[in-house]
Amino acid sequence: ENSNISFSPMIVAGNNLNFKITSQLSIDIFSKFVSKQYLDNTQNESRNLPQYTFHNLALYYQLPQHAIRNFKLIGGINNFTNQLFSTNGYSYTYVYDEKITENFLYPQAGLHGYISIQAGF
Repeated sequence: ENSNISFSPMIVAGNNLNFKITSQLSIDIFSKFVSKQYLDNTQNESRNLPQYTFHNLALYYQLPQHAIRNFKLIGGINNFTNQLFSTNGYSYTYVYDEKITENFLYPQAGLHGYISIQAGF
């Protein structure tokens, strides 16, 4: 009663900014913020995932339409500020001469990218 549910942050916010450079080239910048969340329902500060923010960048290039319509090259860089953060984990408590609590977190990827091709016929 009156406690935060585990893995339920109080704030999740994001944005997506799109810049159309030319009729064929555009850039998206996506950001996401997630506030602190707890690994269990105790609200113990030693059992939480710290807040985090990450930013992604995507480039879209639409080739002129010829035989293949809607041919688009897409490239992106995820987490381009290389933030270290975890989105999940667990807390484990046991007794071995004394009460011991350990937290285990699942780190997310740092800076990484992708390239894709989109085609419509």
